[in-house]
Amino acid sequence: MVLFNNIQDRQKNFVANKNNEEMLVLLKNLEKEVSIRKVAEEKAEKLANIDSLTGLTNRRYFYNKMKTVLSSKYNRKNTYGILFLIDLDNFKRINDSLGHLVGDECLRKVSENLLSDINLLDGDVSLSRIAGDEFAFMLGTLNIPYNEVREKAIEISEKISKRFNKKITLDGREYIITVSIGISIFSVMKSKVKDIIQEADLALYEAKRLGKNQYYFFEDCLQKEVDCKLRIVNELQNGIDKDKFILFYQPITNKYGEIKAFETLIRWKNIKGDIVSASKFIHLIELSGYTVMFNQYVFEASCIQLKKWQKQGLGDQFDHLSINISSSAFIDKGFVSFVKETIAKYNIDTKYLMLEISESNMLKEFATIEKVMLELKQVGIRFSLDNFGIGYSSLAYIHKLPLSELKLYRVFIQNITTDARDQKFIKAIIALAKVMNLKVVAEGVEYNDQYDTLYRLGCDLFQGYLFSKPSLPFTKIA
Repeated sequence: MVLFNNIQDRQKNFVANKNNEEMLVLLKNLEKEVSIRKVAEEKAEKLANIDSLTGLTNRRYFYNKMKTVLSSKYNRKNTYGILFLIDLDNFKRINDSLGHLVGDECLRKVSENLLSDINLLDGDVSLSRIAGDEFAFMLGTLNIPYNEVREKAIEISEKISKRFNKKITLDGREYIITVSIGISIFSVMKSKVKDIIQEADLALYEAKRLGKNQYYFFEDCLQKEVDCKLRIVNELQNGIDKDKFILFYQPITNKYGEIKAFETLIRWKNIKGDIVSASKFIHLIELSGYTVMFNQYVFEASCIQLKKWQKQGLGDQFDHLSINISSSAFIDKGFVSFVKETIAKYNIDTKYLMLEISESNMLKEFATIEKVMLELKQVGIRFSLDNFGIGYSSLAYIHKLPLSELKLYRVFIQNITTDARDQKFIKAIIALAKVMNLKVVAEGVEYNDQYDTLYRLGCDLFQGYLFSKPSLPFTKIA
């Protein structure tokens, strides 16, 4: 009986030991699997935070980093941070003309340029590619006074801009790639991520609007201006209120001061009754989705006024009325039919119509714009190329379009009395225009010395405060 029990005990021990060995093997395999999975998850997490093209951190990482900086328990009340939003100027042109592979190469070289300066900075820094050609550089917790933070932001921005004024090689050719920078200085104790990004984005937009290749700080006044623009867009949602969006008309004179034409200029009457210039809101309308409707309103209202002048017998006293049309409205599928229907509706003599389109907006849809121009030319409408000289390919397409006049980019007018290069440039444009039988209009003329110089260079027509400010419609032409 005792012997039997010993045999049973041995059998139980044998089974137990065997189970323990199997269990140990299972545990080791499980530990190995967990370890492999952990490494894989860490690798996946890392990859999820990396931009595969440039090797920089991506948008996901950037947002998480911003949240970490703002929620850090080590933040102090006097701690600041700086966010730089950096956007390439005219990158789409490189991408479209040279191809996406060269565009990718450009982005990689831009990333290397940015990293070369940022790696030298001390402190909590991060650089991320957050969109196609947009980068976010954040300098985290800075325990220094605000004025020193601002000086640091200027120093960094100027260093970045200077680096991008050097040539880089793409596809065997050298190019200068410039950048625009929007800057937001924030308090880490009081700020929210979305507010900081919005501020830097507004500043970036302003840097672009002012001519690119520069940096711009977010200021409270910029936010007020944006709020004003948003109110305008909200009003457009219910249609255009003719009592708030008012058409003014500015005379265009010849060299003897005689009125030869007018330009329609849109103004907005705000809640205080102040008249706001289109430069304060027109570019936001371009982004709002209401561009076509807005341009149709301006065109039809201009035609109504033109009809009144025709009935009053004033038509023979001036050559034409210029109406600005944005390129996005110009290439809308219904634009041509709308123009023809409006002309017929008000019985407009088309010899008085001159449509202005900005040179800087033409390159993207040149073939369509050319087709629309040729079709409208057949009904007697003429065309003016506005802001001539701001683009890069003017001579490549100007001879293809049915143009009647060129309007000089107003920046050249501002500097014409002091900058010999601008004088030579305008002289060359006027010579080109005469060969092509085009009139040249100088807009933004405010001073006598500007007029004298333009007159001497052979400019045909003049527009600006020196002659007349924009005004409401009238019944007599002086």
